[in-house]
Amino acid sequence: MLLAEELLLLGLDPVEGTVVSNARRELRAGLAGALVGELALAGLVELSGKRFIAAGSPPGDPLLAAVHQALAQSTARRAAAQLRGLDKGIGGVWSRLVDGLASRGVLGRRRDHVSWFPVTRHPVLQPAVRE
Repeated sequence: MLLAEELLLLGLDPVEGTVVSNARRELRAGLAGALVGELALAGLVELSGKRFIAAGSPPGDPLLAAVHQALAQSTARRAAAQLRGLDKGIGGVWSRLVDGLASRGVLGRRRDHVSWFPVTRHPVLQPAVRE
């Protein structure tokens, strides 16, 4: 399991399937950082000056490969800007992680309505994985 997936599971209320304490923006930033951190632990990204540089060949995991490629193509001058742009560069950090966990049966999808607004919740279906 990726570090970002573990962080996402910790950031969700396991029953409600919503982000704990409305920290979605902060959690998204942490998820992007965890993906880059995973690449750094594998020696596939380096910090050069104030920006991330993709190193080596893309990893086998499709999500990490997309992050690796996005960093390789990034024209941002600073690491913080690269992390902010990562969401767009890979087609949505949140959705990619949630989709992966849902496809493996770790998270569910429940569509509710709050007032008149549709809301998708992601309850944890495998609590042992979260723990």
